[in-house]
Amino acid sequence: MKKALKLVALSLVLVMMVATLASCGGPSGKYEALVAGTGVTMNFDGDEVTIAYLVVGQQIVSYDMTYEIEDDKITFSVPDDSVVTNEVIKSLISTPLSYEEVDNGIKIAGATYVKAE
Repeated sequence: MKKALKLVALSLVLVMMVATLASCGGPSGKYEALVAGTGVTMNFDGDEVTIAYLVVGQQIVSYDMTYEIEDDKITFSVPDDSVVTNEVIKSLISTPLSYEEVDNGIKIAGATYVKAE
């Protein structure tokens, strides 16, 4: 009986660990919030993201960043060698924003980004 109880307890711990690791995966691929080709795309790859701003389908600027999701918040960070050199902008970028996975994509700070690829 003790052996069976230990086996059940170990199984539950393993299931919880797998569920925790799976939930930490974060987004992957391309997400977009566009109207008439104008808006933002985010391409997630591992812990890196490229954020591009488009106007009428033409990319005007993009930034490579890293991100971290913790407690339903996403925090973006720019590398030290980033084109973003203004410290005020860097601190605004690094402010935690609300993050939620929704049916058709993700929601960051209230804006929905639809899975594109």
